[in-house]
Amino acid sequence: MRILEFSGACLVAAFSLPAQTPTVVSHGIADVTMCYDEVRDRLVCFDNYGEGTFEWDGSRWGRIQPGSTAYLRSPVWFPPLGQILALSGGALVGYDGHDVGVVHSVPWTTNQVSLTVDQAAGRVYSLVNVSPSHALWTWTGGAWQYLSTLQGPLTLFGIAVDETSGALVAVALNLLTHMYETWTWDGIGWTQANVRSERVGPICYDPVLGQIVSFGDGETASWNGSTWNVTPTPGARAGAETLVFDRSNGRMFAHTWSEDVVSVRDSGGWTIFDGPHVHVELVRPTYDSGRGRLVLFGGDPLGRSTLAEWDGVRWQRAITATAPSPRYRHAQVYDAARQQTLVFGGSGVTTTDTWLWDGSSWQQYSGPSPSARTLAAATYDDARQRVVMVGGLGATGNMSDHWEWDGATWTQIAATTPMGNNFAVLGHDRARNRSVLVNGLGDTWEYDGVAWSMIVANGPKAHFNNSELFWNPVAQRVQGDLGFPNSEQRHEWDGAAWTVIGVSTGAYVFDEARGVLLAYRPDELLVESATPAAATAYGSGCGAAGATIATTLTPFGMPVTGNAAFELDVRAAATQSPVLIAFGASQTQIPLGAGCDLLLQGSFGALFGLTDAQGLWHLPLPMPANLALRGYPFVAQAAVTDASAPLGFALTQGLQLVVGD
Repeated sequence: MRILEFSGACLVAAFSLPAQTPTVVSHGIADVTMCYDEVRDRLVCFDNYGEGTFEWDGSRWGRIQPGSTAYLRSPVWFPPLGQILALSGGALVGYDGHDVGVVHSVPWTTNQVSLTVDQAAGRVYSLVNVSPSHALWTWTGGAWQYLSTLQGPLTLFGIAVDETSGALVAVALNLLTHMYETWTWDGIGWTQANVRSERVGPICYDPVLGQIVSFGDGETASWNGSTWNVTPTPGARAGAETLVFDRSNGRMFAHTWSEDVVSVRDSGGWTIFDGPHVHVELVRPTYDSGRGRLVLFGGDPLGRSTLAEWDGVRWQRAITATAPSPRYRHAQVYDAARQQTLVFGGSGVTTTDTWLWDGSSWQQYSGPSPSARTLAAATYDDARQRVVMVGGLGATGNMSDHWEWDGATWTQIAATTPMGNNFAVLGHDRARNRSVLVNGLGDTWEYDGVAWSMIVANGPKAHFNNSELFWNPVAQRVQGDLGFPNSEQRHEWDGAAWTVIGVSTGAYVFDEARGVLLAYRPDELLVESATPAAATAYGSGCGAAGATIATTLTPFGMPVTGNAAFELDVRAAATQSPVLIAFGASQTQIPLGAGCDLLLQGSFGALFGLTDAQGLWHLPLPMPANLALRGYPFVAQAAVTDASAPLGFALTQGLQLVVGD
């Protein structure tokens, strides 16, 4: 039994802890489709592999419905419904900020379709590939209506309504001439308006400029009705596959598949901001035990020198006046005695540079150093307070030397080691005061501070894609991924033999402050925890019959301990109306009449608010940074006063929440 203090009340809950479960806590947006939700004022990214829906509110990212969203193609904002419409599974679907539901069937079967919306007329246009041409359809809420056919062997890049002229504009690549063509439709027929060799697309209408804008191949071009006028794009990426406009704030967003950043253009020009995950290739992250942070350093896909830290809730990129050059496969070790993260060498580095990160600034060491190298094996010896580094790949090939860092200088311990010049990974056994090395031959060696000794021959192997071995203070063992490329398994070392204990999940860091294992991948960060944070909808809401907007309760982010940005969002058909969110100990289902159910029991608190002119109420619900709360469940349900509803109010569905990692 444990006690959860919440909003001045107490919840007593009995539960059993589940097994350690890998849970995604940070995910990239490299393969998403985007749209801007004008009612909720958020940039919405739909992951194409079912990893969830990601939203950006102008300053922070939140993950909605993880793992439940299907592939949504060509999302567009549709004002009459106050929803994002998209194509999925042979249907037109809508996203209201809480769930995805079928809006209408479609009269075609191909996936090669582009949607756009005539904002003024409340009309959806769809240009469908019916090779070798494209069929134009329209939808206003009833049946789809066929309008016309755009002839020609074209690969479509996008369509948009020119709200200045009222014409529908399409841009496409002619597969015979390899020229980019611009076509307009005036409600009667298609007219070819422009041909150019430079890439055009994607496109969207910019109401601030009063023109359609295209973004591609490092240029921004605007359409004046007959020609494209190119303008500089300093600060933006070279190209994009998605282009959307935020009418609420006068901003344009561009996104390129395979990248985890978003370009945004406002009155000040183009800038780039990071997605919810930091993508760095071929790195060996470390744990700063003094500050309780995972430290990630290297070069990102944009060629930037990237230093980012995970604080248990979110990534924070560190921007400093001085920093090491972008690199990968470098040695990185946390020096606990000096509370510094040491970085040495790496690919793309031609000098023997050593850098030290103290949490606020970088310092470069200028004294005698090991020769330049990549793929060096390194670890921290707690007992001797030394960084141990062995081997690596240098200008003349593999090396087998042994160096140590004492916080002030590098000292060469041996010019050659008995392990030979073979790739290796390294870790430190704190219980036995031994540095443990595994090479590419499958040999396991230990160093006691005086000499190296081989313990196992022809065992599990290391290869150049492995991260370093790490110390698990809970298991009191050295662990790490070993094996052949693409078939690694997690192993554990007891001082005499290796034992397989699980599958490979990423580059490991043990978060000692929270007692959980983190596994970093370029596309996501996982936490292995017995108490993962969770937010799951259950039951059904109720309201006025035929209401366009369902009354819903949705989390923004997850109830992770220490997440000060966690919030609950109520959306309702009733605007400027009182809202009550009640919290309870567990789920129930008590019929209230008119199809409404009370979905919680053991109530221990409630909060009051008011929906705004859009029917929204955002309730900040910061999670305490108290690890003792991990695993505590509670439920929530909201009621909104609505005179058009049978009972005089609308109810949301229930929301089951678990505070955790």
